[in-house]
Amino acid sequence: MSSKVLFLCDGYGKDNDATGICVRNVAEEFLKRGYEVFCVFNSGKADCEFEKGSIKFYGVKEALYDRLKHCGDSSSLLKRAFFSLFSRIRHIVVAPFYPDVSFVRSRFFYKKALKVVKQERIDVVIASYRPYEAIYSLIRLKKRFSEKLYCVGYHLDLLTAPNTVNKTVRNIQLLKVKKAIDREQRCVDLLVLPSALDNENFRFPNARFADFPIYNPDVKEIPFDLPYSNDYVNLVYIGSLNSQNRNPQYMVSMLDKMGSVSGKKIVWHIWGKVEQAVLENIKLSEHIAYHGLLNNANVYYALKKSDFIVNISNEQTLNMVPSKIFQSFSAKRPIVNIVSSTEDVSIPYFERYGDSLNVYKHQDEDANVQKIKEFLENKLSQEIKGNEDLLRKCTPAFFVDTFEDFRRR
Repeated sequence: MSSKVLFLCDGYGKDNDATGICVRNVAEEFLKRGYEVFCVFNSGKADCEFEKGSIKFYGVKEALYDRLKHCGDSSSLLKRAFFSLFSRIRHIVVAPFYPDVSFVRSRFFYKKALKVVKQERIDVVIASYRPYEAIYSLIRLKKRFSEKLYCVGYHLDLLTAPNTVNKTVRNIQLLKVKKAIDREQRCVDLLVLPSALDNENFRFPNARFADFPIYNPDVKEIPFDLPYSNDYVNLVYIGSLNSQNRNPQYMVSMLDKMGSVSGKKIVWHIWGKVEQAVLENIKLSEHIAYHGLLNNANVYYALKKSDFIVNISNEQTLNMVPSKIFQSFSAKRPIVNIVSSTEDVSIPYFERYGDSLNVYKHQDEDANVQKIKEFLENKLSQEIKGNEDLLRKCTPAFFVDTFEDFRRR
């Protein structure tokens, strides 16, 4: 069996890049099993090549659109206007190529991947979506090398969930996505899809299903000085918050109405990137303690040592399963899940986890306050076993086992 694996991906191992962290976890699992690992990735402003931690990296600079994104957040009205006009023109130009919206960069990405395959004599390529440039390159590589190259399409994000508000445009995008997935599955050797897509529409002969490879049962806790107090009931949330997709205000109002549990004040500790308007609003509550950003290496310890974990579900991207929920499951703490819609595809995961409470925002607020209070009282200081079958499917080892088992067929 081959011992050289090339990953095609966006970021690699960055603390603020969930898919990059997942790719890193899987790559390290391959290294443990004796494979040589190589990686073509998004290197930002310039191409580059270097070696780090036994992995050879080949960087492809970002697309023009990504280089100009900062203009959209600029204080300059002229820069914002320029970026808005540029974005509108770009949307028109790339529409026929969807989902390959960076079709120019895709060619550069492919050329770099082709160079590495030839130079290093690679015979396994694993392309992670996102970006689509990786999938585009994978398909071209497979067509060029055929049986000499074993190709795996690895979808961490859902290609079937375009974040588009306009229904007409969204429906057109979904039709294009269906064709793109069909084209990919007919070409590649193995297609690994998120478990949320495990239905008759995606059960291709070469398809297998997995969850985000976030959980490592051998992970070592990295202690740091936690702001928790035994005098309080300590809730925690780690991740991004904003007014559009993950708004924490509903949970804040629940805590304000509740006040305390079992004679203890409730303090909700929050780490992560929080939209300024949201931050200013939630800080008005005496139950909120915002601590800024947290190093990814410390996340597991902060979750595991809390009394409860809070999850704020997506309001717009209902078909996207957030990778961070699997990290929450791995901490084996009771979870309060604030749900915006019954169509949220992540709900079944919380139901399978077991020690969680789904709180639906459309239901009566007073009844929800009582439900949360009873859940906190009943689960406070309770040991949680977790769901080992659920956790097993979100380990890097599960993905590599899936790959090796399928390849031996």
